[in-house]
Amino acid sequence: METERLEPSLPTEGSEGLPGLPQEDVSITQKAMEDALRAVCTSWLAKLKQASKHKQPFTDDATEAMNFYDGNNNWFWREGVDYSRMAPPSFRMQMNKVFEAVKLFGSVIYHRNPVRTVTQKKFPVVAPEALGINPAPQTDPMTGQQVPQPQMEQFMQMSSQIGMAETVKKTVSEVVSTYLNYTPNELNLKENSRRVVDESIIKGMGLWWTELITLEKNEQGEQYGIVGSFYDSCDNLLLDPDADEQEDCLWSARRCVHPIKDVAAKYGLNESDLKGHMESYASTHDPQDRGTKTKRKNGKTNDLIVYYKIYSKTGFGHTLKGFPKEFKGIFDGLGENCYIVVAEGVNHPLNVPKDIALEQPDETGLPNSLFTRTRWPIPFHMEASNGWPWTPLQFHRKPGYIWPISHIKPGISELRFLNWAMSFLATRVMTSCKTMVGVAKAAGDDIKDQMLRHEESGFSLVELSETLGRSVDDIVSVFQMPEVNPEIWKIIEAVSMMFDKATGLNVKDLMGYALI
Repeated sequence: METERLEPSLPTEGSEGLPGLPQEDVSITQKAMEDALRAVCTSWLAKLKQASKHKQPFTDDATEAMNFYDGNNNWFWREGVDYSRMAPPSFRMQMNKVFEAVKLFGSVIYHRNPVRTVTQKKFPVVAPEALGINPAPQTDPMTGQQVPQPQMEQFMQMSSQIGMAETVKKTVSEVVSTYLNYTPNELNLKENSRRVVDESIIKGMGLWWTELITLEKNEQGEQYGIVGSFYDSCDNLLLDPDADEQEDCLWSARRCVHPIKDVAAKYGLNESDLKGHMESYASTHDPQDRGTKTKRKNGKTNDLIVYYKIYSKTGFGHTLKGFPKEFKGIFDGLGENCYIVVAEGVNHPLNVPKDIALEQPDETGLPNSLFTRTRWPIPFHMEASNGWPWTPLQFHRKPGYIWPISHIKPGISELRFLNWAMSFLATRVMTSCKTMVGVAKAAGDDIKDQMLRHEESGFSLVELSETLGRSVDDIVSVFQMPEVNPEIWKIIEAVSMMFDKATGLNVKDLMGYALI
């Protein structure tokens, strides 16, 4: 007996007595797209400010270490920074131990370009006996003829194919190795790497940025690109402040400063759409233009723009905290790995002009050109280890903090004391070298002028009048200034040794090296 299903039959769309449902309009209006792009820029700029604030402790240490390396000799005694309650010394000097560290370690870490060797992947050699195949020829005892061995023939055929594949891979490896050893000289990798090493020793981090650059046209008028690694200061790097370790970062950004006309030409924008943030040297030092000061007040000499290249693994920006809810689903079709270029004062990403965003959408609901423009220039996000276009050189990682520790920071207190002590000691030496002469008031101005008169021979002749009736010692006396306490030299030597141990500079003594 069949059981009848007692489920109500729902009327379908278009059936009699039920009007059709209205079709949802998936197209995006111009105003909605403009507001969404503005929200993307606003959200990312807010994140960049948070990242800069999160980086501030590292920035402060890096700035102080850089000042000890190549700062003004008077920076240590600048206003607002008091290392002593005493008045600043008259003679101010700086012990450049940081420069010594850079010269000692930097020349050893990177003194020439490495030789890059590419080795093909080899398959393990498997003996036929391991597969249960007897390689010895078999003969038929009845006829005395050799018996065919199909398994051995198949093994020999596969071994021949593997040998040919290894030969091809070896040739490819040699070609790639030749190319990889050509690019360092062509792109000046040695100079870029030395700058990376120096900054890493001083500030704690140096960066190589791997980029595809376009070289000049060849004889046929064709342009070709080449991939290389280039130095850029770690000051221009910003990382995801929500991460505790660099491996957990979901986005990174690079601060760039270029002329407005170059940025406009690169991204296909009008110069009037970009807002200048900095002044170039040429715009502020034009001797023929006497109205430069007035133009600076009006913002007309700002011909440089500050913008940020953002490499995101968390979407186009619509997933960021604080992004307007009404625009949440607009950019879902772009995926998680997006490339965004933003600048203050511009209401849309530089790599996504409004006319591009408003083109005819495809099946994803977004224009195909919008998807192309938001792809990473090189898809480093596909790598498992370091999925970023930058490679850091950092010697001291800090647990629970995405920024490393400067190599100079462990000895920064000793370095401050050395600068303070040597400056006061130099002032003390200068004071001790003074010669104080006491002259009786009754001696008159004539004797004082004779003593102050400059003599090239090194001797000064002072004539005393007989009318005074007093000896020379009674009229002129020389005061002996107190000598410098020798204990201060022992203290300075001990503190200097402490700094060397903290930064590893004593390695030249421990290993018998001499710094030349």
